[in-house]
Amino acid sequence: MSLRAHILVIAVTAATLLLILRLVRRRRLRAKYSVLWVSLGAGLAVLATAPGLLDWFSDLVGIRTPALGFLLLAITFLLVLTLHFSWELSRLEDRTRRLAEECALLNERQAREATASASPPNSGGVPGNHDQPVRGEGPAEPTGSQFQPTQTRGPGTERQLPS
Repeated sequence: MSLRAHILVIAVTAATLLLILRLVRRRRLRAKYSVLWVSLGAGLAVLATAPGLLDWFSDLVGIRTPALGFLLLAITFLLVLTLHFSWELSRLEDRTRRLAEECALLNERQAREATASASPPNSGGVPGNHDQPVRGEGPAEPTGSQFQPTQTRGPGTERQLPS
């Protein structure tokens, strides 16, 4: 590898590592994923500073050219990355299904409580509408659980969704 190409690879590797660290610091990239990407950047930095390692790896595996050895390493990394993201996706699908089921149960409970509080049984056999306020009182207060869904925008920050 020529000196210019060697310097270019080192510069690109350093820029990649700085970008990864910047994304983590600004919380655009989660820490658990940053470990993966920083490891990749560190591996590229080692290969950029010591190109003889790629020659050694290629000879060890039985590949004639170091470029094909690098391609083998890149394909292996991409397969591991794909497997990891497939596992994460499966885990998130299970969590989403579970949350949807819990939300449906809460909505059903809220609907039952709303219908139960909207039509209370007549007490004492006195006819009339018991939902009307007594003279001098304010409007009747709703009873039952008032479920207010919230949307989370980050750790510790919640806001009420419009009804």
